[in-house]
Amino acid sequence: MGIMSDVRRVRRQQHSLLNRLRSCASDADFVSEFHAGHLSGLTVFANLRQGQWYTPPDAMTCHFKSSDGHCGAWKFNPRRVNVHLVAEAIRGGGLIIVDSTRKGKRVPDSFSRTIPIWATVLNRIAQRRTGREFDTGLHMHGSVSEREKVLVEDHIEEFISVVVNSCCDLSVLDLLTRPLRCIWVDRSSVWTDVQHRAFSERYLAVICLTTSFCESEVAQHDRQGWHYIQGAGDDHENWSGKLTPSTFARHRGWILSADSDEECLRRIDALATEGNGRSLAGTSLVSIGSTEITIRLHVALSVLPTDGATVFISTGALSDPDVRPDVYAVHVSDVKGRRPSLETALGGILDFCLQWPTVTIASDRDAVLPGCVAVAILSRYFTGLGDELKRGARGDGPALSKERIRRHIEYVQRFIPGWNPPRFLVQQLNRFFLGDPAFRH
Repeated sequence: MGIMSDVRRVRRQQHSLLNRLRSCASDADFVSEFHAGHLSGLTVFANLRQGQWYTPPDAMTCHFKSSDGHCGAWKFNPRRVNVHLVAEAIRGGGLIIVDSTRKGKRVPDSFSRTIPIWATVLNRIAQRRTGREFDTGLHMHGSVSEREKVLVEDHIEEFISVVVNSCCDLSVLDLLTRPLRCIWVDRSSVWTDVQHRAFSERYLAVICLTTSFCESEVAQHDRQGWHYIQGAGDDHENWSGKLTPSTFARHRGWILSADSDEECLRRIDALATEGNGRSLAGTSLVSIGSTEITIRLHVALSVLPTDGATVFISTGALSDPDVRPDVYAVHVSDVKGRRPSLETALGGILDFCLQWPTVTIASDRDAVLPGCVAVAILSRYFTGLGDELKRGARGDGPALSKERIRRHIEYVQRFIPGWNPPRFLVQQLNRFFLGDPAFRH
């Protein structure tokens, strides 16, 4: 009993908040040095959601799940077509995707399996659309057995059908003159600009950059007085509290200079309080097709423009939600299991939206929650799908189903590159609508 207690105590010490954040900082430094030293012309994408802890705050995002490539459980989710990467690969002659992996692996399954499958599917669709002749073979990481590659190949046609029948705009694939192909880089490998130029004569490189040290390299950090955690950014909702990747990137020197986890938490709380009390810079605005729905991100409630009806979603508590009659301000948590949930907030949001022909969905954070609200508005008040969407009244449209909600998610993704709602939020959307007999299919 005593030995097990000691083991748990040591593990807790090793996985302290400061050790996690120092590990994230070490991995972020590796990404920065690799990008600046070799391939500064390529766009860096953070693979959600762990990759955001290792990339600059302004890095673009993508979403490739390891579980989509797990042996025997291969699938291609139409919500994760990630077609926005293709335009950046064409523009820059390649791109870099950043992710990490936990103890015991050198490359995450998202890199060794999921992304190579994705590249093959898009290459074959592009070839069929244009008639161009280029390599459309399935090229997976060396850790994947030949038998598994054969089994994956049997599913490629099925995955192509999933993509072609989705709401994704695939026109960018017509611009592919070279196929997408993965290159795997980690701390122990080399990929220089000279190698990249030679490779780029035939392919558009999708550089899968694994940030973490492997297990045999971890001891050097222990000698420096702290314990390196492989894949430290994983499951951040369980340890990061009020700290976001962007706040950490901007203030990491001050955060990491804390001499204890308690002081580190006090500094994080101070940053969160400061952030809630100031105007947020870098406001971005995007329109969802011709639906008259607009999304405005990274804006404070106190500085909302006076240009029409707005649903304002705050991830923190609101001191004065009743700011204007044309603004519906609501606190919604974007963390799994925490309240108030999106599901409980949707009723009031949708009742407000019914009064206005056009609406802006604003948030002090990123697009995760606003995108879900846009899907909810489409589900309740619009008929048709994709480019055929038309505003109606509640009850005018066809009965809802999970499939129809999924198609609305795909449509919103066309206008918010990299947006992919976490599963728990999709489940809340499904429960809200499909639990109502008036909308259930």
